[in-house]
Amino acid sequence: IKTISDCEHYILNYFKHINGNTKRTKYLLREQLDTMTIKVYRENYPYTQNTGIGGEIALKISGIWEDDYNIGLTYKIMEIFPLM
Repeated sequence: IKTISDCEHYILNYFKHINGNTKRTKYLLREQLDTMTIKVYRENYPYTQNTGIGGEIALKISGIWEDDYNIGLTYKIMEIFPLM
């Protein structure tokens, strides 16, 4: 959790630094991890049904969102499966 939080902090602060951005930073990923309210996106793959195969969890960081007052990461936490 600390490593992921540190990455989020670094990415957002670097973005603010290189763009001269003074908006408030929203650490929503860290917030989700701290409160353990994580939404995991899961696809239904036919080859994994009834096999007992479980996937691994992956974090995909897509970019940075920005509104008039705040910035934060755009990300998705998803379950991934090995190719068979």
